[in-house]
Parts: sequence; C-alpha cells; structure tokens
Amino acid sequence: MRVAEKPDLPAEPVRFDFDDFVRYSENHPDGDFELLDGVIYELAPEGDAHLITRLTINTYLHQVLDLTKYTIGTEGSFPAPGWKEGPKPDNFVSRGALAQTLRRPTSEDLLLVIEITTSPNTSEDDELKRKLATYARVGIPDYWLVDLVSERVVVHRDPRADTDPPRYASVVAYGRNETIVALAVDRFTIATDLLLQMAGKK
Repeated sequence: MRVAEKPDLPAEPVRFDFDDFVRYSENHPDGDFELLDGVIYELAPEGDAHLITRLTINTYLHQVLDLTKYTIGTEGSFPAPGWKEGPKPDNFVSRGALAQTLRRPTSEDLLLVIEITTSPNTSEDDELKRKLATYARVGIPDYWLVDLVSERVVVHRDPRADTDPPRYASVVAYGRNETIVALAVDRFTIATDLLLQMAGKK
C-alpha cells in the first residue's frame, strides 16, 4: 500500500520586535511599513482622497486641541507592550505634550486612533482586520474608521483583549450630517462631513 506523503505546512512567520522593525525601516527608506503581531507589512501607496483626508484631520486636530496636553501624530508608528506591535495609524492623539515628553508615544499613551480606508469591502480587508485586532489587543480606547467608500465613520470603543481575535464591544456607525464626540480627548468634537468630504473620490 502506498502511503501518502504529508503535505508541507506553511512556515510560521518570523516574529520581529519593535527594534527590529525600526532597523528594517531605516534600511528600506523607499518603503512604508508597519509591524502587526511581530510581522512587518508593507503599506499600499496612498491615493489623493486618503492623503487629503489624513491631512485635513491632522490640520483640524492641531487647530482645536490643547498642545500643552496632547501630542498629535500622523503616520507615526508606536510600540505596544511586548514590542511586537508597531502600527502606523493615519492620525492619532496621545496624552502629554511632545515638548515635555520628548519620546515616542506608546500604545499606553494613545487616546484616539483614526484610520482611513478606500477599500471597497472593509469587512474583507485583511489589513483592517489586523489593525482592529491590534488596537483592541493593546487597549486603544477610541478607534475611528473613516470609510470613504461607504461614506460613514465607524467608531469602535470598549476594547476586549480577552477574545479571539481581540475586538471592540461597542461599534457605532455615523453617517453624514452628524457629530462625533471623542471619548478620552477633552471637549473634542468633529463633524462627519469634514471627515467624509473626499468620499467617493480616488
């Protein structure tokens, strides 16, 4: 009797820490990368609608927030506990003024993370799934997904790290002509129309 050979199993990916990720990024200056669960991923090129939305949010945050209390960032990677995470959110707000801390914010500092997507199907987007699980795992209290295709902003709150995969217990979608109030950033509100002004554009 012929015995079938055991199929080759996919190799377990090498898990990098944040220091490895920083060195890798420095050695590949022409690429754009982030670290999720110890795996380095290359980010897709940024289209006009994504860029303009990201810069609009960054400008608005700088206009309305107290920079003696908060640090505002765009496309900056931050380490998480265990140093296996280094996501690079489109926009974020962390506690503490950068001029006073003079250090890279960590996941424990982050109060609000905003991601922007032009993906036609967010429920099937692997990158968005990895990021959502990462943000829930490290306890980001307020994660907003600006969906320029569906013309909505999905607000994730109440992170649950003890589920598999980690998730947010509260998920609320906002459409046009609404206002979102930040959970952990004092008196910060923003109109969804400002977030969605590039909806439907590339």
